[in-house]
Amino acid sequence: MAARTAHPPLLSLSKYLTNRTTINTPTTKIYVALGITYCILSIFTPLFMRPVPVSRQLLIFIILASLISITIPFWQPSAIATFSVCMLCFLSLPGAYASDIAGSLSLFYLYLGRFFMLKQAFLVFLINDIASAAIILTSNNLPTAISPVITPSARASLFEIAGITLSGFTILIGAIARQAECFWYKQANMKEERLKRIRSDIAKDMHDLVSYSMSQTVLRARVSSEDPAYSPETKAEFAAIARTGADTLHELRILLYALQKDSHYLSLSNDSPSRHAVDNIIVSANLVTHDVTDAGFHMSCHIADHIHLTRAQTLVLSRILREIGANIIRHGDPATPATLTISQNQDCIRILSTNAVSENLNGALPSSGMGILSMRERLEALGGTLTTSIEDGAWIISAVVPQTTSKEHAE
Repeated sequence: MAARTAHPPLLSLSKYLTNRTTINTPTTKIYVALGITYCILSIFTPLFMRPVPVSRQLLIFIILASLISITIPFWQPSAIATFSVCMLCFLSLPGAYASDIAGSLSLFYLYLGRFFMLKQAFLVFLINDIASAAIILTSNNLPTAISPVITPSARASLFEIAGITLSGFTILIGAIARQAECFWYKQANMKEERLKRIRSDIAKDMHDLVSYSMSQTVLRARVSSEDPAYSPETKAEFAAIARTGADTLHELRILLYALQKDSHYLSLSNDSPSRHAVDNIIVSANLVTHDVTDAGFHMSCHIADHIHLTRAQTLVLSRILREIGANIIRHGDPATPATLTISQNQDCIRILSTNAVSENLNGALPSSGMGILSMRERLEALGGTLTTSIEDGAWIISAVVPQTTSKEHAE
């Protein structure tokens, strides 16, 4: 039973080191700047403050220990193990003093307390301290029962061991920094959650009040546009009001969706395909289909399986879908079905939309409007293209984005 209880701390530390990932927080730059400062001091202090000149062999290890300590925030497990080995090798060299790497050692333990739990940090400290003491003691003669006189070299060894032990107290400073960062991160997350609730409340109020009123306006205008009691001119005005209202309602629903959208999606990498991106483009396509259908059109939507999109592609294509839906509502003929297709192959992602053009609007197609221009500019930013054409009274829009854009490569 005693043998079983002796291993868990070491096993837990081993698993912790294995599963530990690179830390990349807003304070990482501060730790790197601190590491560079310590590195410079650790290298130049032995050169100018040491009574005996530093040999080339010792200087190499001093520089190596300083450089390794800087990398701990990025490659913690390997950097910590490498630094420990480097420190022990340095102490075993003739003429080496622990004070030569005091700066690097203090920084090492500071990072240890910051990036590791306190128990694991003290376990690493204990292992290093015992190993360092063993190396120092075996290389110098300490007083014994036969000769209890403390020689100068033995006294120096004791001071070295004490210095290494005292440098371990910077673990506590790192642990305090860790707790402070956790506190401020929690405060920031609480504020973000509060903002999410406010955005959600605004979206709900707008949906309950404005969206309902707009829906009623569109419905009444559409009914009035088909009422034979009104003159053709009046019915045309009502039809225009219905189209404009439906377009506004579509824009409003997109805005409400953006307000309620989880902010975690916005923090995803631009150049990595994500499930959130795919879900978002599907939701955008469904919103467009729903709004176009509410405007009196029959629209079929086809989305290919296994679509892989980056965040940048999703943001642009969602905006393209929004413009396509608005153009169908403004310029389309409700008597003819519209289609929307999202497909993907090895080279590109394509959105293809077709809809009949209203006879009353044949002369006012959006061939050079701001909506088309905006879509083209957004696609070109990702290396994509936009093609528009009219064939047999059908308005066709094709938006193409390459699978891997030069912009994403640059990032």
